[in-house]
Amino acid sequence: MKTAMINIENLKKQRENIFFSSHTILFILNIDLDDIVKQVNYIEKNFTDIEFIGKNLISLFPVENHQQIKQIHERVKKDIKQAFYESNFVDNHGQIRLVNVRILPIIEEQLITGLTILINDITESKNAIISYDQYEENFIKNESEFRLAFNELLIGVVIHDRNTQIVYSNNQASKILRLSSEQMLGKIAIDKEWMFVYENMEPVLVDDYPVNKVLQSKSSISNYTLGIKHAKNEPITWVNANATPFFDIKDNSIEKIIVNFVDITEQKHAEDSLRRSESNLSNIINNIGDPVFVKDKNSVLLIVNDAFCKLFGLSREDIIGKSLSEDVSEEERNNFLRIDKEVLLTGVENITEEFLTVRKGETLTISTRKTRYIDNEGNKFIIGVMRDITEAKKAHIALIESQRLGAIGEMTSSIAHDFNNSLQAIYGNIELAMAENDISETTKYYLDTIKKMVNDTAFRVQLLQRFGGNKIIKNKVSKINLNNLIEEVILQSRPIWKEEIEKKGLSITITTQFTSLSEISGNDADLRSAFFNIIKNSVEAMPKGGNITIQTTEKEDKIFISISDNGIGMNDQIKARIFQPFYTTKGYEQGRGLGMSGVYSIVKEHDGEIYVKHTIQGVGSTIEMVLPINNEMADHQLHLSENETKEHPKPEIKNS
Repeated sequence: MKTAMINIENLKKQRENIFFSSHTILFILNIDLDDIVKQVNYIEKNFTDIEFIGKNLISLFPVENHQQIKQIHERVKKDIKQAFYESNFVDNHGQIRLVNVRILPIIEEQLITGLTILINDITESKNAIISYDQYEENFIKNESEFRLAFNELLIGVVIHDRNTQIVYSNNQASKILRLSSEQMLGKIAIDKEWMFVYENMEPVLVDDYPVNKVLQSKSSISNYTLGIKHAKNEPITWVNANATPFFDIKDNSIEKIIVNFVDITEQKHAEDSLRRSESNLSNIINNIGDPVFVKDKNSVLLIVNDAFCKLFGLSREDIIGKSLSEDVSEEERNNFLRIDKEVLLTGVENITEEFLTVRKGETLTISTRKTRYIDNEGNKFIIGVMRDITEAKKAHIALIESQRLGAIGEMTSSIAHDFNNSLQAIYGNIELAMAENDISETTKYYLDTIKKMVNDTAFRVQLLQRFGGNKIIKNKVSKINLNNLIEEVILQSRPIWKEEIEKKGLSITITTQFTSLSEISGNDADLRSAFFNIIKNSVEAMPKGGNITIQTTEKEDKIFISISDNGIGMNDQIKARIFQPFYTTKGYEQGRGLGMSGVYSIVKEHDGEIYVKHTIQGVGSTIEMVLPINNEMADHQLHLSENETKEHPKPEIKNS
């Protein structure tokens, strides 16, 4: 590639050498589209002391010729065809000279960018107007001198006539095409000695040969990349070609086509090698199992591998050029943008664990390693590798939970035994009191309610045994209507959501939206405890009051119970740990972190599921419980005794 660039630079210098050192009677100027002189070769001795650069060429001619010359220039610019005229011109000594002026359009990328002016001093020919034939003969002599110069160029030059036959080629053209100048004379563009191919190695169509393209369009072409396949099966030579038409003055038809081309084979091979290297690098990155990414200084993604696309559930086209910050929560976005800025600023590698919400709404725990890279131009980039450690974190949490539960199991066995003895004594005394004949029905009702609460409390004590891995014996299973059970819990929990809240000048309402439900087999005390704890949590999540909505639905042999509040909501960390034992956000003085973990255990024993269905910080949360209508508890169902199932009539209470 470096050699190719040097060749191009040498070519540019040689072109300038031809322009400025041609020993011809022609005096050459290059002007822009406003007729301002940009270059002069200063060869003609009669005009060497005149300052041309930066001046309007037309203004240097006699005033009476200005209008005519301007019209000719404009016609050349419009028609992109050469023209000529004769005029007087004042030389170094103030003498009027008669000159022939030939105008050629300068074409770059099929657009005219200026004019080349060839001025021939014909004063010595007795100030007579020379004929067209004399002019052509004079120009051909000049052309031969240019040919000598072209032979030394590092650029290939081939001149075709209007029938595409080659009438001239220089030494570099012979070297590139593997034929001598004599062998090329008379050949047309399409020849058995060579074949042109596109960059995709397909043969070039006949109409796409440079000469034919110029003949069809009657305009120049530039920067046309072609491969030349030689007859002797030599390696392909790649060239960058330009072609320019020259028109006959008489009928404005194409007289000749000059094609020049530069050998870019080395540059082409370097580009192909670079592409192969990029392809290999891409394959290597895509075979890495962990997500890999590269960001710019604005955290915009430039490169990602297949694993990254799979993690986010997006195509590469939907990722490149974006930061993906639009698809995550504000908390996640602020967190990873802050880390990006720190890495770019300090250059210190960062390894962090963070939550990431992917397109499916799933929240993962990600370990991300970010490093800074600075290229040769001083641009800063972030190179990152991500690893999904969600399952590993779950396993770690499960291990910790198991260790905690083991400790709890050892601690609670004696406590549960002593506490249950006390509850049994209370329960027995209530039974004795209820056996008295002289107590009222109202008293019996309240004693029965106390007995149920003592019984529920006994089962709640057994929750501690569950934490230690000791499952409760399913000897208290009955058919339960969940709508009725929830109504009971709402009544039992009334002090915490009604009376205590109203003392603070606040209000909490509980709204139920029940549908008809089938009965399930379960432990009513356990389930009352579970719903009581969820309602209690919702109340504590609404320090300014609000509303709790409880909905029940049945579908596909399952009952769905959702409990929603419009409280403070949960962040990702709380949401992930809400059912863990001993995890609490209330502080040790207000809670032990056993309520929701106990709920989780109860639901699991009933072969159900419980999860945070929806939560938004500052808006509220919804907990959903799913219980099967037929579960394993049905196999252990025992009929309760008549005394246990008998319902005491509810007394009429006049004063509350």
